[in-house]
Amino acid sequence: MAVLNGMRDNLQRGNIALMVEVTRNAVAVYDNLKNYGFQMYKSDKSSIDNAEKMGGNIFCVKAEDSRRSVFLSQMRSAS
Repeated sequence: MAVLNGMRDNLQRGNIALMVEVTRNAVAVYDNLKNYGFQMYKSDKSSIDNAEKMGGNIFCVKAEDSRRSVFLSQMRSAS
């Protein structure tokens, strides 16, 4: 959480994608990323729509990010 809180200015930008390892504070991490407009995915490509699904490596991208389709297709081809 300290890292996410420290990068608030960057999180507001539309052209940022993240991989975050969630080991605790899942609700706070989920709420924080959701508030900045991120869509979140697990490494198995499943969408995360609530904090209960948070855990391990989480991939985060904004819907308006022009690289979103590339990001998702790379996740699909990696399996």
